Amino acid sequence: IAPLITQKIVHKNKERKFILATTIIMILATLFIFFATTIPIAIAVILSLILFSRMRSPVLLAYFQKFVPTKFRATIGSVKSMTLEATTIVVTPLTGFLLDTLDPRMMIFYASLVAIPAAILYYKIKDETKKKKIVVSHNHIMRKIHKTNGHN
Repeated sequence: IAPLITQKIVHKNKERKFILATTIIMILATLFIFFATTIPIAIAVILSLILFSRMRSPVLLAYFQKFVPTKFRATIGSVKSMTLEATTIVVTPLTGFLLDTLDPRMMIFYASLVAIPAAILYYKIKDETKKKKIVVSHNHIMRKIHKTNGHN
């Protein structure tokens, strides 16, 4: 159901704003868990987080494909996947330790605070700048390959 909602809401070339808006909503919802005093409220917040996460997924994929050249998509996708797996290996035991020592609500609250700078940094990325950097780095790599192979 979430992708269908997304399809109705997101307009062409407005993906970045949608991703930022859903990120902010998810941060606020996560912060709200700290103040949830009953289980139904906590469940409603968690379900809203799942909904917004699922709404964001197809837009993130389209955004990735829009700015990463076809030649580099597999490599960049693999590096992204490997980085996420490595992060999971480190963060999972750390989270378990912190959940044992802290209250789970406090842990979720702190996690949402960590997400705020990430959202701010994401907002500062300019679409055109990203596109130009990828093209420039691609051209730079191709020139080096041609020089290495003896082409001028």
